[in-house]
Amino acid sequence: MNRLLIAMIALLSLAAVPAPAQDSVVMRSAARLAAGSPIRVGDVATVSGPESARIAAVTLDGPAGSTRGRDPIVIDPARVRRALEDAGMNPGRVTLRGGPCTVARGDDQDGPKPHINQPALPPSSSTPADAGPNALKAQLVRRLAQLYGVDPTDVRLTLAQQDQDLLAADPGAARVEFQPGASRSSPKMPVRINLYDGDRLISSRTVSPEVKVRRRVVVAAAELDRGQSIGAPAVTLEVRWINPSLNTLGDIEAAIGAETRARVAIGQVLEAEQLDAPLVCKRGDPVVVHCLSGSVAVKVRARAQAAARDGELVELRVDGSKRSFTGRMSGKGRAVMIVGGAADEIPVPATTAAP
Repeated sequence: MNRLLIAMIALLSLAAVPAPAQDSVVMRSAARLAAGSPIRVGDVATVSGPESARIAAVTLDGPAGSTRGRDPIVIDPARVRRALEDAGMNPGRVTLRGGPCTVARGDDQDGPKPHINQPALPPSSSTPADAGPNALKAQLVRRLAQLYGVDPTDVRLTLAQQDQDLLAADPGAARVEFQPGASRSSPKMPVRINLYDGDRLISSRTVSPEVKVRRRVVVAAAELDRGQSIGAPAVTLEVRWINPSLNTLGDIEAAIGAETRARVAIGQVLEAEQLDAPLVCKRGDPVVVHCLSGSVAVKVRARAQAAARDGELVELRVDGSKRSFTGRMSGKGRAVMIVGGAADEIPVPATTAAP
């Protein structure tokens, strides 16, 4: 075992070792689950990679580990990372990206709702027709609420007169199908409405309502310059009607410590694309490197050769060594490196010191 540990230290001084295939966890911005159901990583994020099934099944336990309350639950990336570490996942093989996910509660009888990250072209769905005036509008609101992961009362439509006339019609016994289109740059959402009588298509029309959804958003309480680090007094949490295509933040903690990519005015809603994660190391900073090889873990001290943010790869170098290696930053002053290959075959220099 001593020989293995010394060989791993020697590897750091000799060359960089490519890491095995990484698993990717990309946070969704919103999700809706049935009331009382547990929240798993696969519910709040898109998971890919060799261990994707195992990662997606990890449960996010804790005081807000289920959706029993009516208030939305905000799951931030830090909580996901802690859950993965508690489940025994190797942090050096998981890349975690994105902002917090707001999990809304659904009624038990409705069952689980599909997760929505950004407005996109969803699969077509047919719904039973209600009777009476504005029946089509009511059904459209429910369809869009499902699409955006919010309650129907949190959806507001602004319609042109011809669209109002169409949606005020009573479809009778006809079967109704809605086909929402994708619209990221415009608040208007084109929706194709098909009416069927048995196996006959009796009507096919398109409406383009301006859609607003009501969400909790982080708002600038002070003017922020480009590259400025955000402190707690500079932001506040408000409930606003916003364009559903905006990738907003649902929790103040997601903004604290981040740096702005451009100037932000007072009262402006913060979007994820406007912020950079805070730097967790600068050039020359000491970094504790967790070197992992199978079930063996060794910690060594190195220095960062460049600035890096959480989750980014950074060049590192042990003091006294002329060779550098690469590790992935995992929090402030901490990095993880996967050591591959047969460690017993690594030549050990005579000057190698114990950690």
